[in-house]
Amino acid sequence: MSKEIPIDASSLSVALPDDHDVTKPFPLTIRRDFENPNCWATGDGSKVFRDREWAEKSMEMATPEYRERSRLRMEHSRLIKAEPVAWTDWVYADGYGHNEGYFDSEGELREWCADEGIDPPAYVFATREEGFDYDIFQAIDSYLSDDHHEDAHDQIVGWDELEAFWKAWVAKQTVKSYHPDNSKVVVIDQARYEAAIAVAKAWLAEHVPA
Repeated sequence: MSKEIPIDASSLSVALPDDHDVTKPFPLTIRRDFENPNCWATGDGSKVFRDREWAEKSMEMATPEYRERSRLRMEHSRLIKAEPVAWTDWVYADGYGHNEGYFDSEGELREWCADEGIDPPAYVFATREEGFDYDIFQAIDSYLSDDHHEDAHDQIVGWDELEAFWKAWVAKQTVKSYHPDNSKVVVIDQARYEAAIAVAKAWLAEHVPA
């Protein structure tokens, strides 16, 4: 078996000795070495690390089991940390098929569940409202930086006119979007909510080091 292996070296970098002449290429040999390796590749060869532990960790993180543990850790931690609140605005019910999980109120959620013949969730999360908040000046700066020379910004005229127009135009906009606010939980069924909290705490106590 040949010790030489094909490798995509475009994403690799190396720490060179201080006395190397940086104006010249640095010669390397990359090969199999089971006795004295100085780096480790993941089992599929997609990533290379200096230490075996990091290669092993990378491989572990790619498994379905690790991803599922990460998901559960995030969900359980989020639930425990969320503050129960009274809420009359939009709510988000993860996994419910109506409007991608968004309902304009807890009442609408209950009605939808009744129509579908299913129990409402024990809890849902509140939402945060986002209006029209587009930074036109940042967009222009980005455009000038990407497509023009470094002094282009100074050659633009009418900034004050644009600012006055933009503020007036934005004030007319009524578009609103809602996003889950995981810091606030709306309790629908107190008993099932408390049971979910108990499950979350037990899982975290077992799987997350103190």
